[in-house]
Amino acid sequence: MKPHELSNTLRHIAAAIEGSKNPSRKLVAADLKIVISRLSSTVDLVKILADHAMWVKGDRAGRKANLEGADLIGTDLRKANLAEADMAGASMVEANLTEANLTNADLYGADLTKVALRGANLRRAILIGANLTGANLSNADLIGAVLLGVNLSGADLRGANLTRAYLENAYLKKADLTGANLIVADLTGANLTNADLAGAILLGANLTNADLTGADLRNANLSNANLTNAKLIGAILDGAKTQGADFTGADMDPEII
Repeated sequence: MKPHELSNTLRHIAAAIEGSKNPSRKLVAADLKIVISRLSSTVDLVKILADHAMWVKGDRAGRKANLEGADLIGTDLRKANLAEADMAGASMVEANLTEANLTNADLYGADLTKVALRGANLRRAILIGANLTGANLSNADLIGAVLLGVNLSGADLRGANLTRAYLENAYLKKADLTGANLIVADLTGANLTNADLAGAILLGANLTNADLTGADLRNANLSNANLTNAKLIGAILDGAKTQGADFTGADMDPEII
């Protein structure tokens, strides 16, 4: 039985027992309505994704996905093609977007708390003001992504590619950026307190006014990075490459470099 057929069947059953005077049957009817609602949402989403896939391919029968403000909490969207989709303000807490294609997608202000984005393609995606607290972005492609003011506290960004990403004023407290690629990324004013940047590549990155208090930068590559007025008290730079880096006005321990 297809999802829409099951939904219709349950709707008829619910209607049949809803008028019952038996309290337990009324509870069953209420539960069935919840199930019907969820099934209907699933059917709608499947169609939206199918239409979007056609649109991406240039098929005139397709339609660009509009999921603005959608409730996608806990939804399984593994390997979904949502390139250029409008998902601004969507609630996607604990959704699974592992290896999903979100190239150029609009996720402005979306709630992506604890979302799984392992290996996802987020090239040039708009994530301004999004909440990615505790999200898993390990090995994700974020080249050129716009992450202004995004909350990435406690996020897993191990091995992520953030080349040329815009992270001005981003909140990355205790984020794991081990081995991440941040070549020429803009981290102006970013909060990286106690973040793990061991082995990260920050070649030519802009860290002006960034807060790196207590950050682990062991074996990181900071060559030609701009750390003007950055806070580095308690930061660990053992084995870090700092050739050509600008530490003008930086607040740091005397023996740090």
